[in-house]
Amino acid sequence: MQKKLPVDVTKKSHSLNTKVQNFNIQKSNSLNTKVQNFNIQKSNSLNTKVQNFNIQKSNSLNTKAQNFNIQKSNSLNTKAQNFNIQKSNSLNTKAQNFNTQKSNSLNTKAKNFNIQKSNSLNTKAQNFNIQKSNSLNTKAQNFNIQKSNTLNTKAKNFNIQKSNSLNTKVTNLKVQKFLLQKIGGTDGTDHMKKAMLRTMTNSYMAGLNMKGKRGKKAFGSSQLYLLIKETVLTSHTQYTESKFNEDLARFLKYAPERVGGGGRRRRD
Repeated sequence: MQKKLPVDVTKKSHSLNTKVQNFNIQKSNSLNTKVQNFNIQKSNSLNTKVQNFNIQKSNSLNTKAQNFNIQKSNSLNTKAQNFNIQKSNSLNTKAQNFNTQKSNSLNTKAKNFNIQKSNSLNTKAQNFNIQKSNSLNTKAQNFNIQKSNTLNTKAKNFNIQKSNSLNTKVTNLKVQKFLLQKIGGTDGTDHMKKAMLRTMTNSYMAGLNMKGKRGKKAFGSSQLYLLIKETVLTSHTQYTESKFNEDLARFLKYAPERVGGGGRRRRD
Protein backbone atom coordinates (compact mmCIF):
# COMPACT_ATOMS: atom_id res chain seq x y z
CA MET A 1 0.00 0.00 0.00
CA GLN A 2 1.12 3.40 -0.74
CA LYS A 3 1.67 5.79 2.02
CA LYS A 4 -0.20 9.01 1.91
CA LEU A 5 1.95 12.07 2.02
CA PRO A 6 1.19 14.65 4.53
CA VAL A 7 -0.89 17.59 3.38
CA ASP A 8 1.93 20.09 3.94
CA VAL A 9 4.21 18.14 1.72
CA THR A 10 1.59 17.99 -0.91
CA LYS A 11 1.04 21.70 -0.76
CA LYS A 12 4.79 22.31 -0.79
CA SER A 13 5.20 20.07 -3.78
CA HIS A 14 2.39 21.78 -5.58
CA SER A 15 3.98 25.19 -4.82
CA LEU A 16 7.29 23.99 -6.17
CA ASN A 17 5.68 22.71 -9.29
CA THR A 18 3.97 25.99 -9.74
CA LYS A 19 7.20 27.92 -9.25
CA VAL A 20 9.01 25.56 -11.62
CA GLN A 21 6.33 26.04 -14.22
CA ASN A 22 6.43 29.84 -13.77
CA PHE A 23 10.21 29.78 -13.94
CA ASN A 24 10.14 27.65 -17.03
CA ILE A 25 7.52 29.91 -18.59
CA GLN A 26 9.52 33.03 -17.72
CA LYS A 27 12.73 31.42 -18.90
CA SER A 28 11.03 30.28 -22.06
CA ASN A 29 9.57 33.73 -22.62
CA SER A 30 12.94 35.33 -21.92
CA LEU A 31 14.65 32.98 -24.33
CA ASN A 32 12.00 33.53 -26.90
CA THR A 33 12.35 37.27 -26.45
CA LYS A 34 16.11 37.11 -26.71
CA VAL A 35 15.86 34.84 -29.76
CA GLN A 36 13.40 37.20 -31.36
CA ASN A 37 15.60 40.23 -30.56
CA PHE A 38 18.65 38.37 -31.85
CA ASN A 39 16.80 37.36 -34.99
CA ILE A 40 15.55 40.92 -35.44
CA GLN A 41 19.05 42.41 -34.92
CA LYS A 42 20.57 39.78 -37.22
CA SER A 43 17.87 40.38 -39.78
CA ASN A 44 18.38 44.16 -39.57
CA SER A 45 22.16 43.72 -39.80
CA LEU A 46 21.79 41.46 -42.82
CA ASN A 47 19.31 43.83 -44.41
CA THR A 48 21.69 46.76 -43.77
CA LYS A 49 24.62 44.86 -45.21
CA VAL A 50 22.53 43.77 -48.21
CA GLN A 51 21.36 47.34 -48.73
CA ASN A 52 24.92 48.70 -48.43
CA PHE A 53 26.21 46.03 -50.80
CA ASN A 54 23.43 46.76 -53.27
CA ILE A 55 24.10 50.52 -52.98
CA GLN A 56 27.87 50.02 -53.51
CA LYS A 57 27.24 47.64 -56.38
CA SER A 58 24.71 50.05 -57.90
CA ASN A 59 27.12 53.00 -57.51
CA SER A 60 29.94 50.95 -59.02
CA LEU A 61 27.76 49.95 -61.95
CA ASN A 62 26.57 53.52 -62.40
CA THR A 63 30.16 54.81 -62.26
CA LYS A 64 31.31 52.22 -64.80
CA ALA A 65 28.32 53.01 -67.01
CA GLN A 66 29.01 56.75 -66.78
CA ASN A 67 32.72 56.27 -67.55
CA PHE A 68 31.85 54.03 -70.48
CA ASN A 69 29.32 56.54 -71.79
CA ILE A 70 31.79 59.42 -71.34
CA GLN A 71 34.55 57.50 -73.14
CA LYS A 72 32.16 56.49 -75.89
CA SER A 73 30.84 60.07 -76.19
CA ASN A 74 34.39 61.50 -76.26
CA SER A 75 35.42 58.98 -78.90
CA LEU A 76 32.37 59.81 -81.02
CA ASN A 77 32.96 63.57 -80.58
CA THR A 78 36.64 63.18 -81.52
CA LYS A 79 35.76 61.20 -84.62
CA ALA A 80 33.05 63.72 -85.54
CA GLN A 81 35.45 66.65 -85.02
CA ASN A 82 38.19 64.99 -87.09
CA PHE A 83 35.67 64.26 -89.83
CA ASN A 84 34.35 67.85 -89.77
CA ILE A 85 37.90 69.29 -89.75
CA GLN A 86 38.92 67.11 -92.71
CA LYS A 87 35.73 67.99 -94.56
CA SER A 88 36.13 71.71 -93.74
CA ASN A 89 39.80 71.69 -94.85
CA SER A 90 38.89 69.95 -98.06
CA LEU A 91 36.10 72.46 -98.76
CA ASN A 92 38.37 75.41 -97.87
CA THR A 93 41.13 74.10 -100.16
CA LYS A 94 38.69 73.69 -103.03
CA ALA A 95 37.20 77.14 -102.38
CA GLN A 96 40.66 78.73 -102.21
CA ASN A 97 41.75 77.06 -105.44
CA PHE A 98 38.54 78.18 -107.11
CA ASN A 99 38.87 81.76 -105.81
CA THR A 100 42.55 81.88 -106.81
CA GLN A 101 41.78 80.73 -110.35
CA LYS A 102 38.85 83.13 -110.58
CA SER A 103 40.90 86.02 -109.13
CA ASN A 104 43.80 85.34 -111.53
CA SER A 105 41.41 85.26 -114.45
CA LEU A 106 39.74 88.52 -113.37
CA ASN A 107 43.11 90.20 -112.70
CA THR A 108 44.39 89.16 -116.13
CA LYS A 109 41.27 90.53 -117.82
CA ALA A 110 41.41 93.72 -115.74
CA LYS A 111 45.12 94.24 -116.55
CA ASN A 112 44.53 93.73 -120.25
CA PHE A 113 41.58 96.12 -120.15
CA ASN A 114 43.52 98.73 -118.16
CA ILE A 115 46.53 98.45 -120.49
CA GLN A 116 44.35 98.94 -123.54
CA LYS A 117 42.46 101.78 -121.90
CA SER A 118 45.70 103.38 -120.64
CA ASN A 119 47.31 103.19 -124.08
CA SER A 120 44.24 104.71 -125.66
CA LEU A 121 44.08 107.50 -123.06
CA ASN A 122 47.83 108.17 -123.32
CA THR A 123 47.59 108.45 -127.10
CA LYS A 124 44.65 110.85 -126.85
CA ALA A 125 46.37 112.83 -124.07
CA GLN A 126 49.59 113.10 -126.07
CA ASN A 127 47.75 114.30 -129.15
CA PHE A 128 45.76 116.77 -127.06
CA ASN A 129 48.87 118.02 -125.24
CA ILE A 130 50.79 118.44 -128.51
CA GLN A 131 47.94 120.44 -130.03
CA LYS A 132 47.46 122.44 -126.85
CA SER A 133 51.23 123.04 -126.50
CA ASN A 134 51.53 124.24 -130.10
CA SER A 135 48.55 126.50 -129.64
CA LEU A 136 49.87 127.91 -126.35
CA ASN A 137 53.37 128.41 -127.75
CA THR A 138 51.97 130.31 -130.73
CA LYS A 139 49.82 132.49 -128.48
CA ALA A 140 52.70 133.03 -126.03
CA GLN A 141 55.06 134.05 -128.81
CA ASN A 142 52.55 136.49 -130.25
CA PHE A 143 51.81 137.85 -126.77
CA ASN A 144 55.51 138.25 -125.89
CA ILE A 145 56.23 140.02 -129.18
CA GLN A 146 53.34 142.41 -128.66
CA LYS A 147 54.24 142.94 -125.00
CA SER A 148 57.91 143.51 -125.83
CA ASN A 149 57.06 146.08 -128.50
CA THR A 150 54.65 147.83 -126.13
CA LEU A 151 57.16 147.89 -123.25
CA ASN A 152 59.95 149.18 -125.49
CA THR A 153 57.73 151.96 -126.78
CA LYS A 154 56.63 152.95 -123.27
CA ALA A 155 60.21 152.83 -121.95
CA LYS A 156 61.45 155.05 -124.73
CA ASN A 157 58.67 157.58 -124.18
CA PHE A 158 59.26 157.46 -120.39
CA ASN A 159 63.01 157.98 -120.72
CA ILE A 160 62.51 160.85 -123.20
CA GLN A 161 60.01 162.53 -120.88
CA LYS A 162 62.30 162.04 -117.83
CA SER A 163 65.34 163.31 -119.73
CA ASN A 164 63.49 166.43 -120.83
CA SER A 165 62.22 167.09 -117.33
CA LEU A 166 65.51 166.37 -115.53
CA ASN A 167 66.84 169.90 -115.81
CA THR A 168 63.42 171.46 -115.54
CA LYS A 169 62.89 173.45 -112.39
CA VAL A 170 61.41 171.29 -109.63
CA THR A 171 57.94 172.60 -108.70
CA ASN A 172 56.37 172.33 -105.33
CA LEU A 173 59.79 171.85 -103.72
CA LYS A 174 58.40 171.49 -100.20
CA VAL A 175 56.02 168.73 -101.25
CA GLN A 176 58.74 166.82 -103.10
CA LYS A 177 61.16 167.17 -100.22
CA PHE A 178 58.54 165.94 -97.72
CA LEU A 179 57.82 162.85 -99.83
CA LEU A 180 61.52 162.01 -100.19
CA GLN A 181 62.03 162.36 -96.44
CA LYS A 182 59.18 159.89 -95.79
CA ILE A 183 61.01 157.21 -97.82
CA GLY A 184 63.61 156.89 -95.02
CA GLY A 185 66.41 154.34 -94.70
CA THR A 186 68.71 152.58 -92.23
CA ASP A 187 71.43 155.19 -92.89
CA GLY A 188 72.30 157.98 -95.35
CA THR A 189 73.48 155.60 -98.10
CA ASP A 190 70.36 153.43 -97.88
CA HIS A 191 68.11 156.55 -97.92
CA MET A 192 69.93 157.88 -101.03
CA LYS A 193 69.55 154.56 -102.92
CA LYS A 194 65.84 154.32 -102.13
CA ALA A 195 65.24 157.93 -103.22
CA MET A 196 67.09 157.33 -106.54
CA LEU A 197 65.13 154.12 -107.25
CA ARG A 198 61.86 155.86 -106.39
CA THR A 199 62.49 158.67 -108.90
CA MET A 200 64.36 156.82 -111.75
CA THR A 201 64.75 153.36 -113.28
CA ASN A 202 68.05 151.45 -113.53
CA SER A 203 67.80 151.71 -117.30
CA TYR A 204 67.70 155.51 -117.14
CA MET A 205 70.43 155.73 -114.46
CA ALA A 206 72.68 153.63 -116.74
CA GLY A 207 73.00 156.74 -118.96
CA LEU A 208 74.03 159.07 -116.12
CA ASN A 209 77.16 159.89 -114.12
CA MET A 210 78.12 162.75 -111.83
CA LYS A 211 80.05 164.91 -114.38
CA GLY A 212 78.60 163.87 -117.74
CA LYS A 213 81.73 162.16 -119.12
CA ARG A 214 82.02 159.30 -121.70
CA GLY A 215 78.88 160.35 -123.51
CA LYS A 216 76.63 160.24 -120.45
CA LYS A 217 74.49 162.99 -118.93
CA ALA A 218 75.66 164.91 -115.84
CA PHE A 219 73.42 164.15 -112.89
CA GLY A 220 75.51 166.25 -110.47
CA SER A 221 74.29 169.54 -111.98
CA SER A 222 70.58 168.70 -112.05
CA GLN A 223 67.81 170.02 -109.80
CA LEU A 224 66.86 166.47 -108.79
CA TYR A 225 70.41 165.87 -107.49
CA LEU A 226 70.18 168.97 -105.29
CA LEU A 227 66.74 167.95 -103.96
CA ILE A 228 67.83 164.39 -103.05
CA LYS A 229 71.10 165.59 -101.49
CA GLU A 230 69.37 168.22 -99.34
CA THR A 231 66.71 165.74 -98.20
CA VAL A 232 69.19 162.97 -97.27
CA LEU A 233 71.72 165.24 -95.52
CA THR A 234 68.93 166.93 -93.53
CA SER A 235 67.56 163.55 -92.38
CA HIS A 236 71.00 162.09 -91.50
CA THR A 237 73.15 164.75 -89.82
CA GLN A 238 76.21 162.45 -89.48
CA TYR A 239 76.18 161.78 -93.24
CA THR A 240 78.61 164.17 -95.00
CA GLU A 241 78.27 165.66 -98.50
CA SER A 242 81.52 164.07 -99.72
CA LYS A 243 80.35 160.65 -98.54
CA PHE A 244 76.99 161.29 -100.26
CA ASN A 245 78.68 162.15 -103.59
CA GLU A 246 81.01 159.15 -103.36
CA ASP A 247 78.14 156.72 -102.71
CA LEU A 248 75.96 158.31 -105.41
CA ALA A 249 78.74 158.10 -108.05
CA ARG A 250 79.23 154.39 -107.23
CA PHE A 251 75.46 153.78 -107.35
CA LEU A 252 75.22 155.33 -110.84
CA LYS A 253 78.33 153.44 -112.01
CA TYR A 254 76.79 150.01 -111.34
CA ALA A 255 73.28 150.86 -112.62
CA PRO A 256 73.76 148.85 -115.88
CA GLU A 257 74.45 145.67 -113.88
CA ARG A 258 71.24 145.86 -111.83
CA VAL A 259 67.86 144.48 -112.89
CA GLY A 260 66.56 146.40 -115.89
CA GLY A 261 69.87 148.25 -116.34
CA GLY A 262 70.49 146.73 -119.77
CA GLY A 263 73.96 145.42 -118.97
CA ARG A 264 77.37 147.06 -119.36
CA ARG A 265 78.53 147.85 -122.89
CA ARG A 266 81.96 146.75 -124.11
CA ARG A 267 84.45 149.41 -125.09
CA ASP A 268 85.74 149.31 -128.71
